[in-house]
Amino acid sequence: MKYFALTAIIAWMFFSAAASPTDLYVATNGNDANPGTQSAPLATITKASQLASPGTTVHVMEGRYNESVVTKASGTAALRITYISNTEHGAIIVGKGFWAWNNTGNYSDVTGFQITGQNSCVGLGLGGSFQGAYKNIVFNPATGCEKAQPRRSRRRSPLRLRYRRSGHRDRVVRTLL
Repeated sequence: MKYFALTAIIAWMFFSAAASPTDLYVATNGNDANPGTQSAPLATITKASQLASPGTTVHVMEGRYNESVVTKASGTAALRITYISNTEHGAIIVGKGFWAWNNTGNYSDVTGFQITGQNSCVGLGLGGSFQGAYKNIVFNPATGCEKAQPRRSRRRSPLRLRYRRSGHRDRVVRTLL
């Protein structure tokens, strides 16, 4: 009996771990009340981040997303969270706040987006540890940011790596600013 119980627990742990990575989908015709499947996508990347767990890939379909994206979900060293534009540069993020996209989740990657904003002082902010920004095009069209930003960093910047401490190891690769 003990052997059977131990086998059942090991099998449950194996299948639970194998099933944890998942895919979520976001589309301009989606709805945040949807489950985020390919046939019933979410409407916002922010909502997808709220549903994401370690190992999740958030697929963002081509289109214009008028949202200030806030992503806080953290992955792990083995199971990163990935936000990817399914068509490279086809998903266009148009933020309306100070940040067009503010990503504070650890072990997360942002790949293949166009990021800009109406009045956004920073296009993409990376505020977590072990993050990556790959193959993005980041614009910063805002004016007046010098007054809105903290005194020590009064400059307009399309990309901001925040909370820089030793050990963060963020990577920005082939990202046009």
